[in-house]
Amino acid sequence: MKKNKIKITNKFVGFVVAIIMIALGTIIFLLPELALNVALWIFVFGLLLFGVFQIIRFFKDEQKKYRKLVFGLVIFILGMSLLYSEDLSRAHILAILLAFSTLFSAIDQIKAGLGLGKSNQKKYQWLLVAGVLNICLFVFFIFNPFVHLFATAILSAVYLIFEGVALLLESISTDS
Repeated sequence: MKKNKIKITNKFVGFVVAIIMIALGTIIFLLPELALNVALWIFVFGLLLFGVFQIIRFFKDEQKKYRKLVFGLVIFILGMSLLYSEDLSRAHILAILLAFSTLFSAIDQIKAGLGLGKSNQKKYQWLLVAGVLNICLFVFFIFNPFVHLFATAILSAVYLIFEGVALLLESISTDS
């Protein structure tokens, strides 16, 4: 009896999550500007909270590492400045930060690929190629930050819709 109840609960939760994913993906696809605006505000408040967290962490930590305090203050000041800046400025800064995360990922891939190559691993070249492609993507993102944000919104929307439909079909097809 209990196992059957768990299956029904999982099926129901999967169904609800699938509907939410499809609805959210559709909203993002139809209204990417609104989705980006909401994401930007979440980003700004996330920066503020993270900055405050880092500052509090500095004062609670036994070892006073001043770089944590400085980092927290810089993040908090960035969040405050973005709070009172225009939407376009917020979007531009978010795009640049995302572009740099792509660059850091590329550097990690290249370092890992070179390390694998030195240890005579096979097919390490694909990791190097991925790193170089990510560097190209970084350059594209830096010179086209708003294309990057809209492409991310549209790709996220398509992903949510397709994964939502797949989860919905899985939830419907499973035995209860």
